[in-house]
Order: sequence, then C-alpha cells, then structure tokens
Amino acid sequence: MNNEKSFEENMQELDQIVKNIESGKLNLEDMLKEFSKGMKLSKYLLKMLDDIDKKIEMIVENNQNEIKLTDFEV
Repeated sequence: MNNEKSFEENMQELDQIVKNIESGKLNLEDMLKEFSKGMKLSKYLLKMLDDIDKKIEMIVENNQNEIKLTDFEV
C-alpha cells in the first residue's frame, strides 16, 4: 500500500495480488502474506472512496439562475 499512488494504481496492485493468489503457484506462507497485504490495501481503498464521497459536491442552480455548490448526500 502506497499513499503516494493514485486510486487506480492501488487498484491495479490489488488486482495483481488477487491474480497471484488465484494462480495457485504460491506456497501457503506466501499466499497468507499476499492475502494480508490485499486486505490492508482493500481497507485503504475503501477509506479513499469514503473520503472522496465526502468531498463530492453538486452544482445546483437556484430559481434566480445562480449556481452554487452544495454537498452531495446519498
């Protein structure tokens, strides 16, 4: 997990971890290490998404055609 990598780069790393585990070429110890690394990366990615979700803003046009930014709520 690298805090300097983009979301997409971290997703690619997670995808590679999954492929490594699914390949069946790892011994049990290495598989466990990859699984642990993947779980940590998964939690980090979910936190990134949560942080982004909190920052999303919507552009809203009011009755006088003025545009303002408002927080997006699901």
